[in-house]
Amino acid sequence: MKRKFSKFVFLGFFFLAACTTAPTADSFVAQGKEVAKEKKYEEALAFYEKALAVESNNASALFNAGVACAKLARNDKALEYFNALLEPKKVGRHDYYADTHYNIASIKLAQDKYKEAIDAALPSRPYTEDLIKKALEKLKKTGFQYSPDVQVPTPITIPYPDDRKPFADADEAKKNIGVTDTESTQTKIRLNLVAIIDHQGIVRTSKCDKKVHVVYDKGLTSFDSTALCEYVSDQIKKITFIPAYDFIWDAPAASVTYFDITFEANATVSVSWNSIAGAAEKGPAIKTTDSNDSSSGEKAPVWGALHRQSIDHVIKQRLNRIRWCYEKELNKDRKLAGKIVVKFTISKTGEVSSAETFASTMNNATVESCVNQRIEEMLFPIPAGNGIVIVTYPFIFKHAD
Repeated sequence: MKRKFSKFVFLGFFFLAACTTAPTADSFVAQGKEVAKEKKYEEALAFYEKALAVESNNASALFNAGVACAKLARNDKALEYFNALLEPKKVGRHDYYADTHYNIASIKLAQDKYKEAIDAALPSRPYTEDLIKKALEKLKKTGFQYSPDVQVPTPITIPYPDDRKPFADADEAKKNIGVTDTESTQTKIRLNLVAIIDHQGIVRTSKCDKKVHVVYDKGLTSFDSTALCEYVSDQIKKITFIPAYDFIWDAPAASVTYFDITFEANATVSVSWNSIAGAAEKGPAIKTTDSNDSSSGEKAPVWGALHRQSIDHVIKQRLNRIRWCYEKELNKDRKLAGKIVVKFTISKTGEVSSAETFASTMNNATVESCVNQRIEEMLFPIPAGNGIVIVTYPFIFKHAD
C-alpha cells in the first residue's frame, strides 16, 4: 500500500508540472501597465521588453514600450518602438496608428524638428491638428510661409456678376418645381469647383460642376449653368496662391483644391476651400520603361509618382458619387453586392485619362460603367516627374439591411 501511495503522489506532481504554462506576451504587457499606473516606468519597460522577447511583433508591447521610453526621456529609443508600429508587414493590423503618429510628432516637436513633426502628424490628421498648428507657428517665426494646405496672401474676393442672371436662373429653377417668390424670399446659389494648383501657386487646371445648387429657406433645387462655372473658373485662375508644402520631400507641392462658392442675394460672394497636397517637383526620380518603342510605334510612357494618401483623399472626397452608382441599382435588386476594382490612369496634368473595370464580382455592367465615369471626372494632384500614374483601386459594395 505504501508503494502505491508514493506512485500516486508522483503522478499528481507530474500532472501539476504539465499544467504550468510559460507567461505570455500579453500577460507581461498587463503587468507593465499596472506598474505604469504608479509611474514606475522603468519597471514597466522591463515587463514590455519581456513581452517583446516572447513575441517581437506584439503591437501593444511596442506601443507601451515607446510610451515608457518617452516618459523616461529616452526619445531615440521611443522612436524605434513607435516606428516599428508603422511597418504593417511586420506588425500586422492594430489600433495604435493614430496615437503612434501623434507620439512621433510630439517627440519631433520637442526636439525642434518642426518639419519632421508635421510630416509625422499628417497621416492622422485631424487627430493631430493641434501638433501641426504648433509646429507651423514655430516655423513661421523662422520666416517659413508654407503649410500642408494651399493658402492665399489675402482673402479671396470674387466680383459679383454685372447682371443678376444667376438669380434669374435660380428663380426659374424654383418655378420649375412649383416654388413661388412669395413662398421663398431668401435664396443662395452655390457651386463647386476643383482646381490643380501647381508648386508655384498658379492654377493650371480647373473643373466646375455645372449643376448649380439653389438653396432657399424651404428647400433645395438646381439648374445647369456652364456660363456661371466658366465665370468662376476665370476668377479663380487670376489668383496666385501660396502652394501647399510636401513635408516628405521638403519642397512646395502641387495640390488638388476644392472650392465652395456661394452667391448671396445681397450681391456678395463667399469662398471656402480645402486642399490635398500631392508630390513635390523634386520627388522621386522619373522611371521610364526600358525601351522608347512600344508595339504601337508610340513612345513608352513616363512614370510619375503620387503619394497614396493623396489618391485616397481625392477618392474619399467624391465617395458619395460612387456610392450613388450602387444605390440606384440597389433599388432594382436588393441582393446586389460585390467588389469592383477600377484601373485608371492619372495624366501628367492630374486629370484621369482613362478608367476601366479591372476585376469585378458585382456582375452589373451599369454599376461598373457608372463607377468608371465617376473616376474619370476626378482631378488628382500633378504627379511628380511630369509623368503618369496607373492606379488599381478596389471598391466594396454591400447593402446593410
